[in-house]
Amino acid sequence: MAKPKKNKTEPVSLPMLPLRGLMVFPHMVLHFDAGRKKSIAALDQAMEENQRIFLVAQRDMDVDDPAVDDIYHVGTIACVKQVLRLPGGNVRLLVEGKSRAVLRAVTQEEPFFVGALDEVLEQGTPVSIETDALLRTAIRLHNAYRLPEEMDDRTRMFCQILRDADKIDILRVNVETPMEQIYNVSTEALRQSPVSPAVLDAFYEHHCVLRTLNHYPADNAVGHASFVFELCYPESLRAVAEQGWLWKLLDFKTENPDTAKAFAGMKAEMQRWLEEHAK
Repeated sequence: MAKPKKNKTEPVSLPMLPLRGLMVFPHMVLHFDAGRKKSIAALDQAMEENQRIFLVAQRDMDVDDPAVDDIYHVGTIACVKQVLRLPGGNVRLLVEGKSRAVLRAVTQEEPFFVGALDEVLEQGTPVSIETDALLRTAIRLHNAYRLPEEMDDRTRMFCQILRDADKIDILRVNVETPMEQIYNVSTEALRQSPVSPAVLDAFYEHHCVLRTLNHYPADNAVGHASFVFELCYPESLRAVAEQGWLWKLLDFKTENPDTAKAFAGMKAEMQRWLEEHAK
């Protein structure tokens, strides 16, 4: 089968949003949080125009204020589908990747990046009704606790890819966004929180923690860390180990000695488990 042809269109100018530890591809639907002033300004500009924005990874995710040289040149033009304003000034957005693009030049750096882009369009492979239905199913089931057993292998694969990406991104959100905002608790309640025995048992049984087991704020952090046990592909496990969000989540800030001991044990267990399974 011939590969689809890729044609470059006329250069386009779009606001840019550098991503840390995250990538978005064409046809991919993903939600993530943004909090940097430049990112929010770029998002606001996109929403005022045609909802299109250029998402591109930065080279070092630890750089808080990337310069032009800190940004890769190949990224994805995406459509912003939904924006949710969070407490503290952060925003949560839902995006859909549309096409790949190459950054020709950065034409503006303040108050946000604007890029002159060569958009790369694929031709010759129209989306069939079957493929469209498959993508819709994957999106609908991306946060289901379990996939239906009667699902065919191809649909299951697409669902698992999207579910892996979503779980990995949740780890990042739990580190970049203050837990007080995510879990709607005070800092004092978070720092003094114990971990429920049933939640610890589920973690050491190496499966997701049911939400019904969560009774304390710290239980939520354990539950999100346990998503790793449900990742389907070795590459996803390697990405988790390398990106570092998981380890930052398990370095849970607490003033409760029992909770500190519990998280230290869980971190050691997760390191052991990943060494065994991320091969």
